[in-house]
Amino acid sequence: MAASYWWRGVASNDAALLWLLSLAVFSYTVGYRRVNLRIHESTNLRIRLSRQAILDFALLAVIMVVAVFMRGYRLADLPYGSWYDEAESGLEAVEILNGRPFSPMAKFTFNPSFYFYALALSFKLFGVSILSIRLVVATAGVLSCLLLYLLVKRLWGWRTAFVAAMLLAVMSWHVTFSRLGMQNITAPLFAIVTLYFLVRAMDTGCSTDYLWAGLAAGIGVYTYTPFRLVAGIMGLLLAHQVLSRPSFLRRHLNELTIMVVAAVLAMLPLLIYAVQHPQEFSRRINETSVFAKKNTEVEKRTALENSLRRHMLMFNVRGDPNGRHGLPGRPMADPVTAALLVLGLGYSLYRWHDRGYFLAVIWLCIGLLGGILSLDWEAPQGARTVVAMPAVAVLAAIPLGLVWEAMADSWKGAKLFQGLHLAELGVLLLLAYVGRVNFDRYFNEQMKSVEVFHAHSARETATARYVNTLGPGYWIYLQSANAPIMRLIANRQEDFRFFMPIDHLPLKEHVDRDIVYLFEPWRVAVPVEEFLRYYPDAEVHTVYDPAGDPIFHAVRVSREAVERIFGLTGRYYRGPDWQGQPFLTRTDRGIVFEGGWNPLPPGEKGPFSVVWSGTFFAPRPGTYELDLRSDAKTWISVDGELVAGNQGDPTVDGRGQVALAKGLHSLEVRLSVDEVAGGAVLYWTPPGQEAEPMPDNLLFTVPLSDRGLLGRYYRGTDWQGLPEIQQVDRVLSFRWHDLPILGGPWGCLLYTSPSPRD
Repeated sequence: MAASYWWRGVASNDAALLWLLSLAVFSYTVGYRRVNLRIHESTNLRIRLSRQAILDFALLAVIMVVAVFMRGYRLADLPYGSWYDEAESGLEAVEILNGRPFSPMAKFTFNPSFYFYALALSFKLFGVSILSIRLVVATAGVLSCLLLYLLVKRLWGWRTAFVAAMLLAVMSWHVTFSRLGMQNITAPLFAIVTLYFLVRAMDTGCSTDYLWAGLAAGIGVYTYTPFRLVAGIMGLLLAHQVLSRPSFLRRHLNELTIMVVAAVLAMLPLLIYAVQHPQEFSRRINETSVFAKKNTEVEKRTALENSLRRHMLMFNVRGDPNGRHGLPGRPMADPVTAALLVLGLGYSLYRWHDRGYFLAVIWLCIGLLGGILSLDWEAPQGARTVVAMPAVAVLAAIPLGLVWEAMADSWKGAKLFQGLHLAELGVLLLLAYVGRVNFDRYFNEQMKSVEVFHAHSARETATARYVNTLGPGYWIYLQSANAPIMRLIANRQEDFRFFMPIDHLPLKEHVDRDIVYLFEPWRVAVPVEEFLRYYPDAEVHTVYDPAGDPIFHAVRVSREAVERIFGLTGRYYRGPDWQGQPFLTRTDRGIVFEGGWNPLPPGEKGPFSVVWSGTFFAPRPGTYELDLRSDAKTWISVDGELVAGNQGDPTVDGRGQVALAKGLHSLEVRLSVDEVAGGAVLYWTPPGQEAEPMPDNLLFTVPLSDRGLLGRYYRGTDWQGLPEIQQVDRVLSFRWHDLPILGGPWGCLLYTSPSPRD
């Protein structure tokens, strides 16, 4: 019934519940049929088993403590930033919490969805936060270490198992992805679980073990795309078993069938999705394929050879260059683990007839295909080769475990817990050294690297964290409002405004609250001093990266400071010719004065004169008409050039037109009154609009900057026609796609002075 829902394209949580119920019924049915073996054990055997259980418990406790420490220490703070994929994963989980129907594939990332449901559960329990995301991956990392012990113990004994689990617990490669909220770390966990039950099933022939192996494999495909490689590992391991034990297939055929059926049932939603949406199902693989955008056979072969060569050297020579995946370029394994890996791989190849050694080799080789077959320019790839992580630990543990085993046999009379033998002491000291090296590598080198710091979207994260410290009484102007981390942990879309310096510096709207400008120097090339020129009382807060370079500046401006600079500065003089000292200087919100207006002190009459000066903002390029309507003498100058006014003859039409680019322009308006003014109103007619009094929110008392270069930006590449934008640039450093001139080629003409007339 669940399959019929999905086949008909019906998105329903009820269908998911029916599917889970069918898996439970199938599992119960198979488990109920399990044959109960009667085991007759002597008292001494029970004692030995009891001691082994105590030993296992003690070793697992040590492994857990180390694994939890390496993954839990300062988990909320390190890495500092929250990379795009980590935040996008959180947004997927929020969608699920908000009631989005079950889907085997994620909506935004086009990856399998198991991980996102795990995140949704974590959000439900602990709230929406980056720590809640990282708790999921850290838990997966810890469980991987514990379960690897159980798998390796079955194949080589507890000594090699302990070494392998400890190497994985401290491996900086594994630790890196156990602390970064990306879904790939769940793949090695399910690979370990799947192979553990498969190996145990091959030993016991128990149908329940085969059932769990099938379910783990089926659920594992929902974790991370490279997990599909585990099917190849399982197939080769079974083929090896069939060739070494000809009767195996006949004796285990029914149980193998159970495993396949369990895997198919578990994968059913994803299989149906793959059939109905093949492009979306394979989209991520196609995007990251080593053959992507390679048009010839030579290009494809060269890319594959390049990727293969780099991945063969990733553990001992040069590792992943991506700062999110480790120290850029540093080998993925520490020197001790890398050396042991070479020894273990060589010995395992020599012993390939043995099932365990064969498994270790094919696990490494097939697990690396996730990176080898992906984009060659990213090679070697630490993220897509995570399935091979446990194999690296196992192969490195084999030589050390064998040496430990051989040395321990020379003290057969010694009893457990009576003291440490030389073998145990040597192994523990070596493991402690490896742990110390990896701890120092991750927490002291990797987490203090500037390149690593910025590789985790540290800028957006720092901005989001700062936003969370702001109260509700702010309008926030920034360019990273749509960054995933911002939407996840600082979702204040109703308070955000997309910041463009030409539109919002100074602010061109009346506000009912204080404002905050948040801008990153690399994204917005405006010096802090430019903000202080408009708002000298603003509070400036700067956050720096580990190298001491600014990540972002936060400029807090009070509502009163925003309102204070609207208008023009008016200087009023006795007499008609603006001579002497003004008797009055004030800010006029606009030039809108009714008839009978007289600014002179009470009892005094004209003549008087006034000069209004400042800047105004033209919101679009085009021809503007200016008109100071008054029966007095008027002059209007824009950018230092007289463009309108009756110029001393009140009988002349004082209107004038001027072609303006979008941006701030200097404005000077002069009025000369013989006696009492009959009123004065400054009108403008923007392109395509009717005449209206010039809005006070587009008038500013602050003059154009006298520092920098005046830039006029033109459409096309020949600097012809009317500029689209005019602005004073204090710094010549731009992200071109952030400029508001889009949709074609453009050019820029820079003057050497802010005044084009100088």
